[in-house]
Amino acid sequence: MKNLFLIALLITACTFSCQAQNPRPLAESKELALDAFHALEVSQAIEVEIIQSHDYRAEIRSDYMKYLVIDEQNGVLRIKFDSPNQLNMRNPNTYIKLFTPQIRSIQATSASSVTLQSTFKNQEWELITNSAGNIQGNFEAKTIRMDLSSAGQIEAQLKAENIDVEASSGSTLIAKGTTNQLDIEASSSATVNMLDLKATHILVEASSASDTQIYPTQSLSAEASSNGSILYKTKNKTLKNIHIDESTGGSVRAIQ
Repeated sequence: MKNLFLIALLITACTFSCQAQNPRPLAESKELALDAFHALEVSQAIEVEIIQSHDYRAEIRSDYMKYLVIDEQNGVLRIKFDSPNQLNMRNPNTYIKLFTPQIRSIQATSASSVTLQSTFKNQEWELITNSAGNIQGNFEAKTIRMDLSSAGQIEAQLKAENIDVEASSGSTLIAKGTTNQLDIEASSSATVNMLDLKATHILVEASSASDTQIYPTQSLSAEASSNGSILYKTKNKTLKNIHIDESTGGSVRAIQ
């Protein structure tokens, strides 16, 4: 009797293990031709990959295809669910490959994820993420603007003449690359890690328990307040021009 019980227990455990390792397949898939767009807005835990191509189209896999809305207006492609209250938003199982010749603006919100699989070279890039949205990829432009809030995340390789960053409310930015001018405003427990991004000139403000790490090569203007922290890498070199302002528990420190 005990042996039968052990065998049944092992079969049950194996069944649950196999189900965990081999989740059920997504219910539907389809391809969709798209109108031309230059900006993307994604929400509600949808995962998107962007691939450079000669045409505009999407390859979609989703358990909730009938609720999925892909709509283009004035060059902005919006991807979302029409009836989110009817969905299991923790796991909507929706994956989209977007093919496009060009794109210059991405907004990821509400736990959605956008990954660039190609490097798009633009005059300008705009990256916006909030409410646990995530953006990843390589970005090249004359000017790159990034706005992160409410636990939004960006992980990026950057190459630009000018980079402008606003990070707040527990958001996280991790970036590598090069730029001439880097402007950062970090607040409300945001984390900005740009130690692997060489910037000729940096202007940075950190406040309200935010944490900023940077790598200036010529000049630095750093202002830290309200327990904001700024660490800057020097690589045994003395900056030609440096200005530091610390107040109400803020700190600015050099590291090797």
